[in-house]
Amino acid sequence: MTGERVARPLQAGLKLRVDFGVPKEIVIPNELLVMLSEETRKIVMDEALDVNHRFRVLVEDLRWGKGVSIKKLSKYLSVPFATLYRWMKRKMNVKVRDNVTALQLANTKYIKRDFDGDDTEKLKLWFLAHTDGSVIQYGRQVQVTLFTPDPYLELLFREAFGRYGYVGVAPYKDNKGNYKWQLWIYLPLKSLQYLLERRNPAPIDNDVKLYNVLGIAIDAEGSVCTWSHKG
Repeated sequence: MTGERVARPLQAGLKLRVDFGVPKEIVIPNELLVMLSEETRKIVMDEALDVNHRFRVLVEDLRWGKGVSIKKLSKYLSVPFATLYRWMKRKMNVKVRDNVTALQLANTKYIKRDFDGDDTEKLKLWFLAHTDGSVIQYGRQVQVTLFTPDPYLELLFREAFGRYGYVGVAPYKDNKGNYKWQLWIYLPLKSLQYLLERRNPAPIDNDVKLYNVLGIAIDAEGSVCTWSHKG
């Protein structure tokens, strides 16, 4: 024994012969296959489907669903980094991301929970995301981000969204030299897609919902006005 660590070889799993301009046989190691979601694995293993489509679904799931970097994918798939990057961007239409986003998405290894609240909870999350925060779709996830110097608003964001996934926090310096907290969370698209809607996702038809919405608007330093409809 020399005391040196010997890397365990990847176990060959599935072979796919893709063609994104030049045919190439790619061996998908079992270590990657077991990381896939059940739905994705069924698509990847379905020989009746187009091979390029199967490979694209695999790469997208590993990249966005599991947070595997392009560098690691390149190594595991034995495809040069530049080649895989070009395929993703120009051939497969799989989004690539900058280093900051990659760092944030690395935290998606934490368990994400599907939305299971009532309409009051739904309104609370939606108004917080659309008053002081911002929300976009990022791959198969919903990204909610908040910039604030207010420690109370930071706590409110953590409490509201923290039960559904990992809340990332980092200091941020704006273009005026002021320091703030940047908070972000990546949520499952399937059950929280309503956060992307422009209109509030549920009717405000009772006092509990109304006071909940007003509380969020005030806490987020928004403004509240009232008016009466004639007729």
